[in-house]
Amino acid sequence: MNRLKMLGIAGIVFAALPGSALSQTAERSDPRIADLAQAAKLRIGVFPSFQYSKDPATGQPRGLAIEIANALSSRIALSEVVTVEYPTPPQVIACVTTGGCDVGFMLIDPSRAAEVDFMPAFVRSDFTYLVPANSPIRSAVEVDRPGMPACRP
Repeated sequence: MNRLKMLGIAGIVFAALPGSALSQTAERSDPRIADLAQAAKLRIGVFPSFQYSKDPATGQPRGLAIEIANALSSRIALSEVVTVEYPTPPQVIACVTTGGCDVGFMLIDPSRAAEVDFMPAFVRSDFTYLVPANSPIRSAVEVDRPGMPACRP
């Protein structure tokens, strides 16, 4: 996906968020998304994460990525959101770069920026470690050092 198209989609994603005043007609006529309007669907690349999962009872996709994609799709009058699921972020990147997906949802990673463009972050995620009460580790900085396993079976 070229940089201009990605920036156009990013702008429209922000516009789709609550409080936006952009008109639907202007958005659909934007040449950066003409192919989305023509196809009448948005294909999103996702992988299982805090942004995307499937409801265990129904199998329906859910999560922040789905909510944003649905808002964008509704905002620009697309009839369908197609979820293209992969097990890892590199496979989602491949889907986006080969045109199999219109947009991918993942964390910003400088190493991935060589392959795809990222819009500004739409969510902040703070992660930490869970250790036993008697562990000598008292901060995340203590884990980030050579020889320190971050996971034990």
